[in-house]
Amino acid sequence: MFAPARMVAGFALLACLGMCHARVLHQSVSASDYSTQSNTFVGSSTRVEGVTTAASASACIDSCVADMNCLYWSWCPANETAGCTVPGLLGGADTTVPASGCVLSYDDIPNRTSQYVVSGDDVAFVGGSYGATNTAPAAGSAAAANSTDPANWIQSGTPPECAGILSGNFGNQWSGDEIECHVCDGEYQLKCDLDTDIIGDDSIKCNFDKAGLGAIVNNAYDFDCVVDFAKTPQNQCDWEAISGRVPTCAVEPVRRILATWKPNE
Repeated sequence: MFAPARMVAGFALLACLGMCHARVLHQSVSASDYSTQSNTFVGSSTRVEGVTTAASASACIDSCVADMNCLYWSWCPANETAGCTVPGLLGGADTTVPASGCVLSYDDIPNRTSQYVVSGDDVAFVGGSYGATNTAPAAGSAAAANSTDPANWIQSGTPPECAGILSGNFGNQWSGDEIECHVCDGEYQLKCDLDTDIIGDDSIKCNFDKAGLGAIVNNAYDFDCVVDFAKTPQNQCDWEAISGRVPTCAVEPVRRILATWKPNE
């Protein structure tokens, strides 16, 4: 479907039929009617209201739902501090969307729906369209790392940041009730403990700080995650809050570690 362009990115400008139709019965539309694709920009010929900001991909979808015409949405993750680039169409100039930017669009020509799609590991956007089907990225891939679904961050085995002498995990603490992991080439450490003191209110208590002597002058970040053994992942954290507090280099590994860890007493 996509023509090769700029390494792993691809694009398509096409007239869609079937699932890419114009929205009708606005009152029946909900966020579940829109697909979500990692490493993907989806747009069309007419923007709803230029580039707005949204705190999350879900908030960007909600903005699309609220507009009668909106068929396509694309969001630049908040941790993409340099912004996200949309390659120019047919030789046109590239466009940079700032971090947290939400681009909503549709085709305003009757009886036609044009769609512009850019996808690949180098595409930082998360995007989707009305009436399309979600496709889950493969676990451990770059698409999974940028996914908005925490279940896609789970990896198999012990994360390398939490194994070995550097991480202090003597006796394989990963399978127990506490972990110590080092991220950003060992510059920062994440320590978490399972807290089951209150019956029916299990949680993990975590501390993120500079490693070694750096912790003396650094302001540590402490946070809790509710543990729900019936959910995936079982550590139900405030992912947006964590992503906003830890350094950019730590966002992906910290989310992956917390989504993967299954603490046991």
